[in-house]
Amino acid sequence: MTRAAPAAEDLPPAIDNPGYEVLSGPRGVADDLKKLAHVSPSIEKQFNDLGIFHYWQIAAFSPEAAHKIGEEVGLPGRMESWIAQAKALSAE
Repeated sequence: MTRAAPAAEDLPPAIDNPGYEVLSGPRGVADDLKKLAHVSPSIEKQFNDLGIFHYWQIAAFSPEAAHKIGEEVGLPGRMESWIAQAKALSAE
């Protein structure tokens, strides 16, 4: 017995532009996102679950992505600092 593909209305809505480059896995070795102030192993895992593995991804967040991801990880007030730190770390 074969299963039919789900109908389009049964699929979750696609995100056309999340405001950052979503990766299915790290490109090469993942950056240690715990080097960002107040990023715990559990927050790093949340970033990874969202397709974020590298400083350059965080450095390139759009304002909308920063807000959404800040809410997602429960620390929206930290995003500006994380973006600034990620820019510095990705420049090294």
